[in-house]
Amino acid sequence: KAKVLDDLEEGPSRVAEDHTHHIDAKTERPLYPGRFDSVLPFHEPGLAPVCRGGEAWHIKRNGQPAYDRRFARTFGYYEGKSAVRDLDGHFFHIDAQGVDLYDDRYVWCGNYQQGRCTVRTSDNRYHHIDEAGRRLLPRGGGGWIYAGDFREGSAVVYAEDGRATHINRDGHYVHGKWFLELDVFHKSLARAKDSSGWMHVDQKGLPIYERRFEAVEPFYNGQARVQTQTGSTEIIDEDGKTLFVVHEGCRSTPDGHDDDFHKVSVDLVGFWRTQVLSAAVSLGLFEALPGTAQDVAKRTGLSWHRAARLLRALGELGMVQKSDFALRPGTDLGDFEMVQKSSDFNLDFALSPGPGTDLEMVEGSDVALALGPDLGTWLGELEMVEGSDCDLGIGTGIGIGQGIWATTRKGELFRRDHPTSLADAALEYGSTMTHAWQRLPNLLKTTEDRPAPIFKEVASDVEWKQRHHRMLRSYARHDYSDVGKHVSFRPGEVVADIGGGVGVLSTILLEADAQIQVILADLPEIVAEHEVPDRFASRVTPCGLDLLVDDWPSKLGKQVDTALFARVLHDFSDERVKLLLRKAHEVLVPGGRVVLLEFLLPEGSFAGGLCDLHLFAATGGQERTESHWRCLLEEAGFEVTTRKSLSGIPSTLVAVKI
Repeated sequence: KAKVLDDLEEGPSRVAEDHTHHIDAKTERPLYPGRFDSVLPFHEPGLAPVCRGGEAWHIKRNGQPAYDRRFARTFGYYEGKSAVRDLDGHFFHIDAQGVDLYDDRYVWCGNYQQGRCTVRTSDNRYHHIDEAGRRLLPRGGGGWIYAGDFREGSAVVYAEDGRATHINRDGHYVHGKWFLELDVFHKSLARAKDSSGWMHVDQKGLPIYERRFEAVEPFYNGQARVQTQTGSTEIIDEDGKTLFVVHEGCRSTPDGHDDDFHKVSVDLVGFWRTQVLSAAVSLGLFEALPGTAQDVAKRTGLSWHRAARLLRALGELGMVQKSDFALRPGTDLGDFEMVQKSSDFNLDFALSPGPGTDLEMVEGSDVALALGPDLGTWLGELEMVEGSDCDLGIGTGIGIGQGIWATTRKGELFRRDHPTSLADAALEYGSTMTHAWQRLPNLLKTTEDRPAPIFKEVASDVEWKQRHHRMLRSYARHDYSDVGKHVSFRPGEVVADIGGGVGVLSTILLEADAQIQVILADLPEIVAEHEVPDRFASRVTPCGLDLLVDDWPSKLGKQVDTALFARVLHDFSDERVKLLLRKAHEVLVPGGRVVLLEFLLPEGSFAGGLCDLHLFAATGGQERTESHWRCLLEEAGFEVTTRKSLSGIPSTLVAVKI
């Protein structure tokens, strides 16, 4: 922050309580006779922003204008420069004489800090400009989705995927590490947040301790105030050790349960969620919506009561929601109209007259009646439910079943016709993967290093193969959509998509680059059913390849420029990864490269530990840190040149053959 000061020889000033003028801080007397609509404090070089009658400018200590120009709004001077907004709504900077510093105009400007200033262009991209108004172009030159002020020689910027890093005054990365949230450096340490919580990192972007917190403050003389993830407030040192507890967190829930006990209990029954979603997908429930519980019951072959119970559980998970409907009474039931009060989805239901024409509305209820189009077949069985959220129930009245149920945005992901459907993932995790996890204790005890047979088992089972690759297709579509933006290819380059499955990523690359040739390599049973569109037939070569067993040069038939491994190597142990990388090295042209798409475990964090164990249980593989991958690549004869983060979970590591 710029130091607030006036002409120190005449003494400091401050803004009057009504914000219409300035007063002497010592005598409390006005500095000048005039009054304004509003004023801001004086900043060096002794000028203050004021506005009156819809116009804004800067004044000197005596209340006189510093220049003749007028603006829509003026701001304080920082490093001798002030941001202003002109009468046309454009932002820019002026000097102390009111002269433009540069010709460009922006939709917003910040204040100069350390010779740099944040600005936002008309496409809502953030940039930094220097003292002459020149932009510091980030890599790619397209700006950031957000950029902050400079402090201690660096600033925080947010990339397209929403993650943040530090850049220096030249616009280059300080450390190249990316976080969910990030703060500027304060005495060489910065607050940062990863998927496990908040922490402090050093100027290399590395955590200075292993703990993660709900919130952290900057260090103050070697100590920082933090809030733990159980609600306690502590003072910690730079090793992350608790010096003392300022305030104990709430140890009990409102119903008196011990908080830690309750949270751990919730973790223990996490499989409930997977099994509920798997059951709902298996029963076709998401395709049965929208409708009443009665509709869903008929469409899924369930009883009304059990459909209502399943819908309630899915509602707790945020996968479905129930609308509030009311009936507008007429002369008889045939004149009743359905009045939708929910804006979450659109339905067009009509009530069919049937038994119960003497039905009466219950005043004050959120829901009077919400039934499907086959109302007439069972309306007579309804009874009023006293004290229920719904007017009508069945029998003794499970009122939760009434209303029109529909999927939420999250629930839509479990419809089979969704472009990135997770329906097959729910079935996989609810059955096959659950069985794999049940073997975890024995697997952890073994010392044998052998790949799990899951891939050949999948390939030999037609139904499982189809389900498994539909699941992988959804993840690929979601996570790899912008790979073409981050990995560029030369005209005519031959790219081997190793372990490429049915060719989703190959298709994405072929659509992004009209000149590359792709070899789609995977088990013969898999590539025989590849889904690369026919329009790319001349540019894609399916190749049946057992990665560990086959001779790659003879199978691929040619040398390749790029070997692409998209979440393939994480399925193998270190020794087998090195074997596969050496095989890739053998088929690459001199100077060729490997491109890895992998989730990188963050250094010094517990994040990713569960995913790592999942791979171990399912495939015998593991997740790895960037430094671990670099070691494996170097041992196989590669040098890492680039690391980039994608918009999803994976990152790209590019390494050149040496």
